[in-house]
Amino acid sequence: MAGLLGHRAVASGRPAFLVAAGVAALLGLVVLGGLGPLRYRRLGDRTGGAGVAAPRMVAGATAIVVLVGAVAAVAVVVPR
Repeated sequence: MAGLLGHRAVASGRPAFLVAAGVAALLGLVVLGGLGPLRYRRLGDRTGGAGVAAPRMVAGATAIVVLVGAVAAVAVVVPR
């Protein structure tokens, strides 16, 4: 989504969308770079490697995806 927002910023000449793209990219990095290794270790500690996701991790990842989706929707809806 960050790439799409960045493209929209360049195509429409709106630098505010570049900020939104940067925030979307950073949030994606937080989810993948921060929560991914924690989840991997947590599953590795259990026998067989299977387990249920931590509710906080699921809620955090869901909130970030919804937030980035909302920002992308606003970027698409706002007229040029």
